[in-house]
Amino acid sequence: VVLWLSPTGQELKRVAVDSAGAIEALPKGHILVSQNSTGRITQFDAEGNIVTDFKIPGAWMATRLPDEHFLIASKTRQKMLKVNREGKVVAEYDVPGHPHAIHWR
Repeated sequence: VVLWLSPTGQELKRVAVDSAGAIEALPKGHILVSQNSTGRITQFDAEGNIVTDFKIPGAWMATRLPDEHFLIASKTRQKMLKVNREGKVVAEYDVPGHPHAIHWR
């Protein structure tokens, strides 16, 4: 479950997700949730509505890029993937080891 809380800790809204994973705060109150046991990447708006939702086998953590594509670490595939909003892989990079986090500067 993802919860939105007020500054005083009062629950404002909640949405169910498939599995545990990483959460990234985005501009305009949006959040990006990486659900690592299902490979699902979901972006919610500030109201809890789904903006983007797709599955990438092996996805562990995602971050949104300035061009609104997503950069995804895939532990099981040992790759870093650039994916568009529809979930189509537009670039793929081999990564030694098993990346479990990814960040953009």
